[in-house]
Amino acid sequence: MVAVQVMGNDAAIGFAGSQGNFELTSFKPVMVFNYLHSVELLADACNSFVDHCVVGIELNRAQIDSYVQNSLCSSPRSLQNRLRQRRKSPKPLITPASASAMPPSNSASSPPRNRRPRQTEDMTHP
Repeated sequence: MVAVQVMGNDAAIGFAGSQGNFELTSFKPVMVFNYLHSVELLADACNSFVDHCVVGIELNRAQIDSYVQNSLCSSPRSLQNRLRQRRKSPKPLITPASASAMPPSNSASSPPRNRRPRQTEDMTHP
């Protein structure tokens, strides 16, 4: 809800800013009010997030270490280990049954397929 209100305030500020003629700031009170309202809403939302979500969080170091060790980005050796494991138990991408059901590939000897029909004089509208 905070995000929607802040976006609405931003839209009001933008609209009010576009209404000034010759740099007269007749809409400045609306702009300042909406800006300060957005700042107050965001500050309250951040404080509420800290009080209700951040305070009391404890680390699960064992789980974090597990994630780091199994991450592909942690070290080149972990990537090599994962590739070795996949090579030991390969899964075929195409089985013999599905290979026969596949259409033949487009070879150089076959003519190119036209994607759209040719326009002829019959297709013109009166």
